[in-house]
Amino acid sequence: MDLSFIKNLPRDITIALIGGIGVGKSTSVFNFAIDEAKSMGYTEMWNGEYTPGKKYFIQFNERWYDLIKKHREDFYVFVNVKMDSIEPVDLTGFPRVIDNTIHYVPVSFADVLSTGDGLLFIDEITNVTREDQISALYSVLLDRRMGWTTLYPTVRIISAGNTIESTIATKLNENLVNRVMIVPFTITIDEWINYTGCKELGKFLKENQELFNEKPTPGEPFGTPRSWHRVCQLGYEYAKYLVSEGAYNTLMKWLETPDNSIQEVLDNPKLFSSLSIDKKMKVAQYLTKNFNCDVFLYIFEHEKEFVATILKSGDKKKIESCLGEKKIRL
Repeated sequence: MDLSFIKNLPRDITIALIGGIGVGKSTSVFNFAIDEAKSMGYTEMWNGEYTPGKKYFIQFNERWYDLIKKHREDFYVFVNVKMDSIEPVDLTGFPRVIDNTIHYVPVSFADVLSTGDGLLFIDEITNVTREDQISALYSVLLDRRMGWTTLYPTVRIISAGNTIESTIATKLNENLVNRVMIVPFTITIDEWINYTGCKELGKFLKENQELFNEKPTPGEPFGTPRSWHRVCQLGYEYAKYLVSEGAYNTLMKWLETPDNSIQEVLDNPKLFSSLSIDKKMKVAQYLTKNFNCDVFLYIFEHEKEFVATILKSGDKKKIESCLGEKKIRL
């Protein structure tokens, strides 16, 4: 989902992105932060080496705290906080007695965001159930304050959470809903294809749109834009570990159905190398059920990374016979 519209909003407007699991909220916010940093003159991605005169985008890590503080004007700092893995004091600060007075000492990322440009991304805001966490969260989202530490005026706050029907998420407090901008976060299959480059798998998902965002079943994998991207990256045979059993079976049946590109490769194995990665995966998966010696030998000799898929689920006797004819050993 394109978040560029946020650039036109005042920085004291807090955004709450609400969407399903694995739809790309975190990635979209990170990419937005990079774009905003560039528009503010922070054109360099941090690579671990500081050069005076350059301005950097950096994802906060305490390792670089001293450097950032020393050259604060040269860094746009992106901070990602997950509400389901922090304690309230991480947001309010730690009480310390200094000269007989109690002071709340901010954590390092709060200190950094109080002195210069950056973006605070608070994730999993709908997975918070403890009252003390909720109170600390609301102080940040509503008052732009972490304990007694106020965020720098140019720091933008974006939060994110899951929809009620997609997970064990809790409903946001009405007071919060009334004071932040709630943005429904969705991603279309076409947007997913453009981002991932998985055109062939995208074709399958367009034909089976109900599998793109499956309803979660406790303890079992289910299809989301994120899990389908992993299927595309790792190989179709890994779908059984990443999406539901029904989605996996539907995908396998679809892969067993030849299309024009598969028939062309069967006629001319050299065309395999001209296919996109996910089309190559489809051909490899097709060969597990419809073995073709000539195509397999071409893949074996020129595209070895796809051989494992065929060996894992293909007909072992036919594979051994094919290799034996050419006197090739695995």
